[in-house]
Amino acid sequence: MLLVELVPSCAAVNGNPTRSGNTAKRLQQLDQYYAPEILDQYSKSPDKRAFRDDAINGQLLAMDIHFDEFVQSLAEQGILLNVGSDFAVLGLSGAGTVLPSAGTKSVLAAISGGITGARTSIDKNVFYEKTMPALLAQMQAERKAVLATIRTGQQLDIAHYPLSQALLDLNSYYLAGTIPGAISGIIDEAGSKSTAAEIEIKRDQEFVANEPRASDNVDRIKKLTPEQALKVAKAMEPHIAERNKDIQAAIQAWDPNKSRLSDGKPAKQFLLRWAAMDSRDSQSLREWQGSLDSVEK
Repeated sequence: MLLVELVPSCAAVNGNPTRSGNTAKRLQQLDQYYAPEILDQYSKSPDKRAFRDDAINGQLLAMDIHFDEFVQSLAEQGILLNVGSDFAVLGLSGAGTVLPSAGTKSVLAAISGGITGARTSIDKNVFYEKTMPALLAQMQAERKAVLATIRTGQQLDIAHYPLSQALLDLNSYYLAGTIPGAISGIIDEAGSKSTAAEIEIKRDQEFVANEPRASDNVDRIKKLTPEQALKVAKAMEPHIAERNKDIQAAIQAWDPNKSRLSDGKPAKQFLLRWAAMDSRDSQSLREWQGSLDSVEK
């Protein structure tokens, strides 16, 4: 009786406010937007764009309702598991201290241990405490991204965004709100970050390995006459567009008026700064060496 009284008292705890209206009736009304013949209805509609947008909005609303119920269900399961079982264990343990019968104490202790063990097992397999919030955050992010695609499509005419394409995007919106979809998104994001990290590591290794060649280029620039520096600056100018945005921004800040292309003295100072902080990949170094070779002959 003690356990029966404790757990239901915790069932009232809810992570979501009560939704107004009859949700079941609303979903029933939205069933029309999932009719198997919806594409036939669309093709026969006198205003296909309005029909498309109504179908999109109807399916989005239905999916949002189901997603809210899904999130609420997860919250309720987590609350009942973590709060309900905690109080049940505390209640049973406390009861064991006031009941006189040794046999009753043993039974209660066994039940208490069983609840604790069951909760530990479930926690390990369902990950309510930490994993679910992360997955839900990923779901929300994925859903927003797909929704943005759908809303952008709705701004187009039916020739560029027909209902058939919208239905594909709506399916992606549904999948984005699932646990497998969230896990897939996290894996894809992790893969992208890993690839970017590998590229950055390779770039850093190359930067260090090519330090002698880069230093040699700087030493050669120091020995240039103003006339030679002007020629090198003009030869290197087309390669600026090939550099990353950070280098391009620095070059613009150093010489916004491009005096490097008309005066040898500022050209030499400019070349020294650029060569010292430029990319040190093999292609960039060959460009420097080729330009310097051309004026030192």
